[in-house]
Amino acid sequence: MSTPELTPEQRKALLEGPASAPPPGQVSNLDDPPNSYVQWRALFVTLWAVASACVFIRIYAKAFVVRQFRKSDYTMVLAWALCMGYSAVVLLSGNVASGVDQWNLRVKDLVALLKYYQIGLVLFGICSFFIKLSILLQLIEVFGMEQRDYFFWSCHGLIWINFVYYFIGTFITIFGCRPIAKAWDPFITDGSCIDRFVLVVTSSALNAVSDILMFILPQGRIWSLRVPLGKRVAISAAFSFGLMCVSLVLVLSESNPPRACVSGVVKLAYAVIMSKTPNNTSYYVNLVGLWTIPEMAGGMIAGCLPSVPKIIQVALRSPLVLRWRSSFRNLIPSHTGRRQSGAHSHGNEPMQRVIRNSFSGVDRFPLSSFKSPMGTAASITHSVDSITVGSAV
Repeated sequence: MSTPELTPEQRKALLEGPASAPPPGQVSNLDDPPNSYVQWRALFVTLWAVASACVFIRIYAKAFVVRQFRKSDYTMVLAWALCMGYSAVVLLSGNVASGVDQWNLRVKDLVALLKYYQIGLVLFGICSFFIKLSILLQLIEVFGMEQRDYFFWSCHGLIWINFVYYFIGTFITIFGCRPIAKAWDPFITDGSCIDRFVLVVTSSALNAVSDILMFILPQGRIWSLRVPLGKRVAISAAFSFGLMCVSLVLVLSESNPPRACVSGVVKLAYAVIMSKTPNNTSYYVNLVGLWTIPEMAGGMIAGCLPSVPKIIQVALRSPLVLRWRSSFRNLIPSHTGRRQSGAHSHGNEPMQRVIRNSFSGVDRFPLSSFKSPMGTAASITHSVDSITVGSAV
């Protein structure tokens, strides 16, 4: 219930005032406070554009090239749709206060920011679970279908651990305050809330640990493949990107230079700092939310990156690209008449062969996560090897 002593006029006056007292020597600037809106929006748009492009590439590869969807594909599409809802909340919170110190923020804006933060916490847990579920299912489809060994059960164990944790965490986030609105409304004096510090720090810590385990888990299988070192490095990078997503982000303050670090770990650090600076919650809420963007975008990129070489392979062998390549070769003079004659008589043969086979419906470049297992470790080597062909082109 609301504080009974406040009249509507008094409440309105408080809502229009600064959310906290400024530090000594500073004055509140409520009309045009220093902010990081431009940098924040640039990071947001760039990362989500790249992540969405990777998701669309994966969908295109499955629908028109491989023509087969698996469980990991459906869960990734669902994760992307949920992340779009989360993005709307992030955009709204950024419009309210993006890197603004609390003494430069009106109370009504702080209330709105904390409400968006509460909604974002709920959506973040749901989005994170489905991103990790898709990645773990893909790891099982690629490396764990041959036999039910430690790798298979480790992936399933991580799936269920994440499910239980995110289910409990989402429930506690929603009902952690009684009444629920007490989580963002400072005028509600009755009721109680759980320690938000414990919730945020625990969530950030488990996310970081989960990312590290998902990064380590497939490395043993990848580095045991009998393929050249360069291809093993490329395969490792394809399955690791985003799980340990290293993102250059402007830490939005003149006193803090840009720095690079692992998203989940940095988010954990800022969550700890936020708990120790209650007089500047608005600034660190923005930073905690900011680091969820590369964390989730990197997870989606990691899940979709193995599909990119598939599209590159098909594109490089399309009739149009082959015609361009043939035209480019014809512009280069031959060194010998014999070479020129050979090019003239046989130059069109590969192109004609590809034109005949391009739309035959035969999957000539199988991706490991889209085909059923062919048996033993040799199938893993064959399947995963096709993922990185694009890196060698």
